[in-house]
Amino acid sequence: MRKSEQAPNRECQTCGKAYYFCNCHHNDDKFHWKMNCCNPQHFQIFITALDLRDGQIDVAEAKSRLGNLGFKKSDLEWCVPSIEGILSPVFKPKKKEQTNIEEGE
Repeated sequence: MRKSEQAPNRECQTCGKAYYFCNCHHNDDKFHWKMNCCNPQHFQIFITALDLRDGQIDVAEAKSRLGNLGFKKSDLEWCVPSIEGILSPVFKPKKKEQTNIEEGE
């Protein structure tokens, strides 16, 4: 059976797409992007989301990484809900600092 004929056995952790993955040709001691995602770009998005969630990077770094991937706010629509929830703060406008102005008497 050719790879293209294999039934999907994984679901992309970024977009939810079903895909086929065989660990046969990968070293058992090495992590491969296909273990979690359907393509390398989705894996980079996935890792960025995990790093942001776990406090390894801040929102600015996540925004930079996603920008380098060409990932835009509208792309959140095709992400699974968990990834969308983690990454949505990256695209929220910065809150302006409120100044407390005391009124004169």
